Amino acid sequence: MRDTLTLLLSPAAPDRSAAHPLDRALAAGLTAPTVGAAFLAGYRAALTALVPALGTVPAALCASEDGGAHPRAIETTLTRSDDALTLDGTKRFVTGASTARALLVLAHEGTAPDGTRRLALVRVPAAHPSLTWNPMPALPFVPDVDHASVTFTQLSVPLESRLPGDGWTDYVRPFRTVEDLHVCAAITAFALRHARRHDDQRPLAEQLVALALTLRALADADPSAPSTHVALAGCFTTLDALAPALDALFARSPEVAWSRDRRILSVARSAREQRRVKAWGSLHTSDEDRTT
Repeated sequence: MRDTLTLLLSPAAPDRSAAHPLDRALAAGLTAPTVGAAFLAGYRAALTALVPALGTVPAALCASEDGGAHPRAIETTLTRSDDALTLDGTKRFVTGASTARALLVLAHEGTAPDGTRRLALVRVPAAHPSLTWNPMPALPFVPDVDHASVTFTQLSVPLESRLPGDGWTDYVRPFRTVEDLHVCAAITAFALRHARRHDDQRPLAEQLVALALTLRALADADPSAPSTHVALAGCFTTLDALAPALDALFARSPEVAWSRDRRILSVARSAREQRRVKAWGSLHTSDEDRTT
C-alpha cells in the first residue's frame, strides 16, 4: 500500500509497468490524455488481473453475441481434434479492437452429462489470418475507444490456447466486478492528476487518494464475494457524491470532455445495482442464520 501511495502522490512520472494490475490501472489513469484512454487502460488491467499470463499484452474480451453475453446466448463453438482447437462464430462489441494483440473468446464446447452447457475461454492472436473484423460506429461518449465485431471462421489454435476452468464461472462472470474495480481506479487517478494541478483542489485530491487506496485493497478480494460487491458499490457511491466537485474541476480543463465522457461510469450501473442488492440480501441471510 505504501508503494501505491507513492505512485499516487509522487511528482515523478508514474511507472506504468507496475506489477500489480490495479497499480497499473492507477498509473495509466495518472498519465492518460482522455477519459477514454483511462477507461481502456483500466479495462486492460482488469483482463490482466483475470488472466495474469497476459502480462502487458493489450487484450480484449470477446463474449457478447447477438443475444448478449449470457451462457444461453453463446453460439460461437469450440471443437477439438487430436492436436488443435477450432473456433467458429461471431462476437460483437469487442472493446479496443484496433489495438488489441490478444483476444479472450468465450465459446460453447458441448454439453455436460447433466445437460448444462460447457463454456470455455480461449486465447487467440488478434492478428490471426482467420479473423474478419468489422468496425462499429463510435459511441456518443469516449469516442476514442473503438469497438468492432469479429468473426472466427474455422480458426485453428493450439490446445493450450484454452484457459483452464470454466469460461463463464471462472472468467466472464467475475470480470464484470474486476472491470468495474479497475476502470473506477483508472478514472479516479485521472481525476486526481487534474486535481493536483490546483492548490485549492487539495480536499478533492485527498478524497480521490482515499478512494484509490480503497480500490487497491479491494483488488485482492474475492470478486465473487458479497462483501466485495458491497464495498465496490460504496466506492461508486463515493465517486457519485464527488460529481459536483469533479464537474467544477474539469470546467477548468476545457481540453477534457468530462461532461460527455463521464457517462462511461454509468454504462454498467444497472448490473452493479443488481449485484449490490443481491450481495446485501446474501449478507442479511447470513446475519439471520447467526441469530437463530
